[in-house]
Amino acid sequence: MLKYLFFIFEIFAGLSFATHKFRCRYSHILNHNKIWFSSAQPRSRVRRWFENNFPPEIFIRIGMFFFHKTKIFNIPKLGIKRHYDLSNDFYKLFLDKKFMFYTYADFHSESETLEEAQENKANYIADLIDPKPNEKILDVGCGWGAMMKKIVSITNDKENITGYNLSEAQVQYIRDELGYKVVLTDAMKADYPRDYFDKIYSIGILEHIRNRDLYAFNKILYNSIKPTGHIVHHFFCQKGDVPPPLLLLALDIFPGSELASFDRHRRVFEKSGFRIAHHSIHDYRQTLKAWFINLVKNKNKAIELVGVREYNRYLSFFACSYRLFDEQLLICNRFVLKPIKQVSRQQKNMKKYSLQI
Repeated sequence: MLKYLFFIFEIFAGLSFATHKFRCRYSHILNHNKIWFSSAQPRSRVRRWFENNFPPEIFIRIGMFFFHKTKIFNIPKLGIKRHYDLSNDFYKLFLDKKFMFYTYADFHSESETLEEAQENKANYIADLIDPKPNEKILDVGCGWGAMMKKIVSITNDKENITGYNLSEAQVQYIRDELGYKVVLTDAMKADYPRDYFDKIYSIGILEHIRNRDLYAFNKILYNSIKPTGHIVHHFFCQKGDVPPPLLLLALDIFPGSELASFDRHRRVFEKSGFRIAHHSIHDYRQTLKAWFINLVKNKNKAIELVGVREYNRYLSFFACSYRLFDEQLLICNRFVLKPIKQVSRQQKNMKKYSLQI
């Protein structure tokens, strides 16, 4: 009875949010077919309209304002611990086996496996980063070290690559399994030496930087990258300024997170002193479907690791997320940013000297 009372209260945050929370309170295993077809591809036009238009935009704006003013939701580590520190073994059940990428892959065809698609993605981003031996490279929000692994395979240089990460479980995994240099730190508060890094990249970190911090974060990266270097960002964002009602369920999965709009990201990049050298749009749908299928295949092990309710939560999350991208309410991006700043006289002389040699 109590979960029905909660549902009535939570429906004011949207039907999708209330339905998701309702499912997560079940102590029995949800039917994955029903979850997928009711959330990822709902057939009812009435339900689609209601989910996309209620609550109205003005109420979402007011609600998000007070939500992010609440002190407990101003702690980034709350969302990180809630999500990424859940269980490394649990994530292994549905992520690709080679890299453990927890972001969208590049499927070139429907017949490709998740592993092949993530290899495609790794190659694409590696081409954008263009890593060289002895270059100082920083991975901001390095996850389980997936892209670090790819870069080291190219440069054969593990000494000059560093990862920043706020998840204790992920940091321990990288240290134990890969042996790379990784620092347990908040990306907003980490130590960024000035004009130090040749390349900086982030994969899935900008989703965790809230609107009010975006400029400060990008300015930190601008000050840390060498004038001759560049930055690569791989992330998804909102299409508009106001989160669609369906996106509100993410507050259950990532407490304290706040997405920015596509236009806001572009403005912040340019205001921070960067020139946009590359931008491409990608697709998250097939990756989410692959994760959903893998999780269902490993249902028993997943429940053993995290319990029925957490298993149900991720089923619902993947299915609802699929719809957000299917209706193009969220956009997947890759940017290459080059700093617009003066090269120092010392660097000019070094460059001139190297050309003479």
